[in-house]
Amino acid sequence: MIDRASLLGRFLRYVAVDTQSREDGDTYPSTPGQRELIQLLAGELCDMGYSGVTVDGYGYLTLYVPGVGRLAQAPCIGFFAHVDTAPDAPGRPVKPRVVSAYGGEDIVLSGGMVLSPREFPELLECRGQDLVVTDGNTLLGADDKAGVAALMELLRWLSLNPRAPHAPLAIAFTLDEEIGRGVEHFDLAKFPAQYAYTVDGGRVGELQWECFNAARVRVEFNGVPCHPGEAKGKMRNALTMARDFDSHPLLSARPENTEGRQGFFHPYRMEGCVARATVDYIVRHHDAEVFMQMLADMERVADSLRTHYGEAVVTLEVEQQYRNMRERLEGKMWVVEHARQAMRSCRVEPIEQPIRGGTDGAVLTWRGLPCPNLFAGGMNFHSVYEYLPVESLVKAAEVVRTLACTPVLDGKEQ
Repeated sequence: MIDRASLLGRFLRYVAVDTQSREDGDTYPSTPGQRELIQLLAGELCDMGYSGVTVDGYGYLTLYVPGVGRLAQAPCIGFFAHVDTAPDAPGRPVKPRVVSAYGGEDIVLSGGMVLSPREFPELLECRGQDLVVTDGNTLLGADDKAGVAALMELLRWLSLNPRAPHAPLAIAFTLDEEIGRGVEHFDLAKFPAQYAYTVDGGRVGELQWECFNAARVRVEFNGVPCHPGEAKGKMRNALTMARDFDSHPLLSARPENTEGRQGFFHPYRMEGCVARATVDYIVRHHDAEVFMQMLADMERVADSLRTHYGEAVVTLEVEQQYRNMRERLEGKMWVVEHARQAMRSCRVEPIEQPIRGGTDGAVLTWRGLPCPNLFAGGMNFHSVYEYLPVESLVKAAEVVRTLACTPVLDGKEQ
């Protein structure tokens, strides 16, 4: 049995460490709190009796655990969770509160903010359960400290049950995932897993093996400033160009008006003046061909501005971030089937839908390590309304333990 009190205490301990990553950070990881939590985890693992805990120069923590008993020679299974939290909402100080036996009522946070089932109807699915909520001033950090806690509790359970048969395990805690740099420096050649899972999903049951294709695009506009009283025929306003670019009909698909398999252009940062302006976008779509067309559409819009304002007025810088893992998993669906069976044995019905996002696993899959994503239990990620049903966290820990302790199908397509 998973020790519920130990697991919850572990989660509450981890969210107290400020690990929010920063887009503008010039170090790796981007913030020192991430290394602080990594060192805390390393110390706890050593206290559990594990040798071979490694923290490399970049800050990645890895641990290899040999297999035991009838599964000693099974394929090595890997698990990943990231220690950073998103920069999309305030990240410190996190002051979690446990709501016992939630009854379906509004949960009053600080400052008059309310976590209400009227706005978040999925709360009603948690009636009778304990919930961890925020104080209304910060995010909670269940993304992905719920995953971190589930894996640490798995390792604690194995340390207390040394004769329990399990496959060889490779565990990794990564950094800066929330800003798209999670496995940027991860040395996969030194990681012995033959297949793996990120524990980075949301609601209980999520099993994700399809994600966005993703790019980050910086659009720079170069204007010609002059005195506004003498501007006619002379001024080129970079802010006006940025407005015209962003409002073009070709770029109208936005996160707030898309869902399911629909992609989007998301302008997440704008800054500038008459002389120069920049707009940073993330571009997302599940279909690779449509995704490439979206990037081409951005260039078409830029060309229209060049025609109107002049050739040098706008430049685009495109950074490819990750690709849809489905293409690389389609011949290795036994990895997904292993997760399905583990969930069902824990009385969890898999929910298989494309991720409207990405994970470290998408990058790892394209680098050759098949790595779908499993639920960790949290809800309303990247928000002051984030919450974690404790029962969902327990189920996440049960599923990873079952995966570790159950023979994988012999690499055959299902």
